[in-house]
Amino acid sequence: MEVKVGSVQIAVFNVDGDFFALFGRCPHQSAPLSRGRLQGTVICNADTCWETQWAHEGEVLVCPGHGMEYNIRSGKAFGYDLKLRTYEVAVEDGQVMLVM
Repeated sequence: MEVKVGSVQIAVFNVDGDFFALFGRCPHQSAPLSRGRLQGTVICNADTCWETQWAHEGEVLVCPGHGMEYNIRSGKAFGYDLKLRTYEVAVEDGQVMLVM
């Protein structure tokens, strides 16, 4: 879902009961990240002995505009030196709240 706090759009996601909130617009061309899909991604690095592996299932936010991938937990883009602002989320009495 997308919420607006002042003039800032924030995308909020529920991943198996864990809530994550990130800046809601992709820096590339301002696509609304709340409309992106969550999936995994392919990684290949020294930790995988340079073999490709599927990883981060359900934790990769894919921009609906051009497919940029972001880690839902950290806001960091995969493969780029780019990071979305993240926001702390609290759940109290069934209410989801952003901690600003």
